[in-house]
Amino acid sequence: MRARLSVMFLMASLCLIAVTRELKSDEKAPPSDKEIIDLVGTRMSKVFVKLGYPDDLLPTDVNADDPEVLLDYGSYGFKIQNRVVDCCIFFSNWKGTVYGAKIGDSQDDVVKKLGQPESTNKDSDGLPYLVWSFKDQDGYLMINFDKDNKMDRAVVNAE
Repeated sequence: MRARLSVMFLMASLCLIAVTRELKSDEKAPPSDKEIIDLVGTRMSKVFVKLGYPDDLLPTDVNADDPEVLLDYGSYGFKIQNRVVDCCIFFSNWKGTVYGAKIGDSQDDVVKKLGQPESTNKDSDGLPYLVWSFKDQDGYLMINFDKDNKMDRAVVNAE
């Protein structure tokens, strides 16, 4: 019950922000990967100040003790837990780079650009993903690859 109330409060807050804040998408250039990544670990309110309201809001794990909400900004998004940005996600339609790697790069190209990963894994569908831990801060970078071994998503996690 508490988890559902938290999600409902978050959704109501976002609706209020969307109604009260007018942001024209053509007024601002899209943010850089660094601007997006720098929001990981900050309060949710900082995301709205910097980027406006999201295109969509998707509750996840609503039955969990601490449910998450995905703020979908089209080509990137943020997972929010307890009003804090837990991670940012760069989706397959992201046009920029993520630490120098681009969506569509081969796994070999990504490793050449970012160095050897800390671990190489496979997801539940058997598709590869690579993980790099940050040396100077908490968190990690995870890059997923499609069936053709091309980069199709990147996630920067705070923990």
